[in-house]
Amino acid sequence: MADPKEMWRRFVDLRNGKDINAVVALYADDGVLEFPGRGQIKGREAITSFYQGNFTAHPDATMTLVTQAVSGQTIITEWNETGTNTGPLARADGTSIPATGKRFTVNGVAVLEVEGELIKSNRVYFNLMSVLAQLGLMPAPAGAKSG
Repeated sequence: MADPKEMWRRFVDLRNGKDINAVVALYADDGVLEFPGRGQIKGREAITSFYQGNFTAHPDATMTLVTQAVSGQTIITEWNETGTNTGPLARADGTSIPATGKRFTVNGVAVLEVEGELIKSNRVYFNLMSVLAQLGLMPAPAGAKSG
């Protein structure tokens, strides 16, 4: 069995390197990625499409691990990510939003379930509204800090 903590570190390194084939190869054939605004993304083909869109939308995005907790083959990770929206943002309905050229910073949590040597599920949680506001795609919530 894979060490979930090491698998997550490898995932982050490959993701930051934009190695889409290696990132997707970490998922089981029937793996599931759950992502705010996108719902469940099932199977390697759909996960590949998601990451292609993600890497195109903000090719300079970098994820940093903050803290991790492990229980069996489950790992919960707090992370932060920064990047610039220089490509179209893919929407769940198949349309896209033109690039804004603006930077974003977001903190989030991911719950990774490992089965054997592969990711069975990756549930991602972060404040999507905050990212959209930073990109100028919606008004900032009242009382929100700018920047």
